[in-house]
Amino acid sequence: MRVQVPKYTAPVITLSQEKTIHDAVFLLLQNDIKRIVVAKDNIPVGMSQNEILVDF
Repeated sequence: MRVQVPKYTAPVITLSQEKTIHDAVFLLLQNDIKRIVVAKDNIPVGMSQNEILVDF
């Protein structure tokens, strides 16, 4: 099955998996974004969004 993926805005803001939740919230607020890609060696390994982090 093929799924059409919407175009992403650039640049994509990433966060190393070794960083803290505080670092993630700071990047979200600083860049006025809702989601952040968690990466290891520049390879996406996860994603966090502001609703989850704010509730934490």
